[in-house]
Amino acid sequence: MIKSIVEHIKENWYYLTIVFLLAALCLVLVLNNRIERRIENGMSEIEYLDSLDRYHKVFYDRKFNELRKENKQLYDSLKQYKDKVDFLLRFKYEKEYDTGIVEIVKTDTVYVSDEPRTFEYEGEPADTFSYKLRINSNTEPNWYSLSVRTKDEFTIVNKKTEGSSLNELTIEGGGGTISDVTAFSRKDNGKKLKDIVSVGPCVTAGYDVVNNKAGVMVGVGITIDLW
Repeated sequence: MIKSIVEHIKENWYYLTIVFLLAALCLVLVLNNRIERRIENGMSEIEYLDSLDRYHKVFYDRKFNELRKENKQLYDSLKQYKDKVDFLLRFKYEKEYDTGIVEIVKTDTVYVSDEPRTFEYEGEPADTFSYKLRINSNTEPNWYSLSVRTKDEFTIVNKKTEGSSLNELTIEGGGGTISDVTAFSRKDNGKKLKDIVSVGPCVTAGYDVVNNKAGVMVGVGITIDLW
């Protein structure tokens, strides 16, 4: 029985070699994919400011459902569009304005009053803007007015590493503090079976190493796209 098996292998070594190589290639691709996933799952997001005060965030592509763990409120507000969202960014921006103490030079030296006191006024609590105004005066003013205008411009760039799911996000501009950054880039679910395997008629010309002759073969071919 062993002798017949050996003879069968000798007769069909060419086909067995092809099958072995295909199986080995598929195994390598599967192991490589698993290693990449473990690396992605094990690597936490990296955030830092460079020497020009530009904000950077390094992160991986992911499925939309994974966004729920990081920012459930944002996920709930967009989950109805989850199949249409490829990239999103949300962050908080804060910038402080402080005039410091401005001393007023008075020319009238005749007027004498009691010791001045400091009056402090705060704006109504709000998520977008708040202020605190301090006035040092002998008497409380009848009214005050504070006008603040902010004009900021942001440049947001997301660079993807070719052949990888790695992203590097850069936010430049404003000069304030950026915090609570939520960045999402859709993870490619990969090719479906119909995109990988195709079947159709084919004509092949080549040399048959089994029968030791050249020839042309006509038949049905199966094509597998591994990349």
